[in-house]
Amino acid sequence: MDANDIFKGMEGIRKEYLINILEQGEKIKTLFLDGNIQNHLPEIRTFAHQISGSGSSYGFEFITEAGRSISSGVKNEEYQDTLKIIQNLLVKIKETVKTL
Repeated sequence: MDANDIFKGMEGIRKEYLINILEQGEKIKTLFLDGNIQNHLPEIRTFAHQISGSGSSYGFEFITEAGRSISSGVKNEEYQDTLKIIQNLLVKIKETVKTL
């Protein structure tokens, strides 16, 4: 049994999950772009924690990895790199949604 077999019949739930993460990610990206990151760190950390814990559960390891990278980037105050991770994540989610 491969990963495709495990998630067979769950396409709708997985797509809904991706759309939800996409919406949240767009909000987080906006927080980064408003220039006041320090005020938004709790929300950004919560987002990163949520996706690092849930991505693999839906078969999206790339989301889990992005969540870990976002957490690390925020912890190390590497905000520009973290914004790029978020932007790349959003692109990948949009591409993935099209395949479901």
